[in-house]
Amino acid sequence: MPVFCTENIATELGISNGSPGTLVSVIFEEINGRRYPISAAVEFRAYKNSNPNAPHPHRVTLKAVTSQIHFRLPNSATVYTATRSQLPLIPAFAFTSHNAQGRSLDVCCIDLAGCSSIQSAYVMLSRVRHLDGLCILRPFGLQRIRNHISEELRMELQRTELKAERTKAYSRERLSWFYSLVPEGQVELLTRRELEIDVAALSGKCTCTFGNKL
Repeated sequence: MPVFCTENIATELGISNGSPGTLVSVIFEEINGRRYPISAAVEFRAYKNSNPNAPHPHRVTLKAVTSQIHFRLPNSATVYTATRSQLPLIPAFAFTSHNAQGRSLDVCCIDLAGCSSIQSAYVMLSRVRHLDGLCILRPFGLQRIRNHISEELRMELQRTELKAERTKAYSRERLSWFYSLVPEGQVELLTRRELEIDVAALSGKCTCTFGNKL
């Protein structure tokens, strides 16, 4: 059964919120005649066991995650707390265009008629690697793919562009000492090979070395 992980369990190992996997088995605990899942074995393609002799190198065991929910009842000032324990997994037979962002699929079936914006249609159509693997669920109006981006998205793009310019200006101001030694256009050289800069005239007899070790 295809599943998605819903928690950031170990992001460095490829097990995070939205990671796709395949459910292998579930272990239950019985309390008062009712069964509760306490752990599940899942195959995550992004994860690989460091042990080369592991029989299932992509398999991990996920335990139930316990969280607290605080709430108030209507017309009451009392704050109540509820505790919930559940496996950090949801079925992944289908998912939204938002969840599909960043994924590359061999085959997919999409519903363009249900798109709320041109952005959603673009994400749906661009997830599949080959046109032969694309299936469109039902007929759709051409306006679904001919519209311009929404005014809301335009405003968001303008906001992020303005934020980026302000961030660059702030960085230049805070790192003015650095750019006085290294011209801004040559900063990318620091990631390619070592660049030694003699700053003895500025701070005594001292040599600063910038390079791949940074």
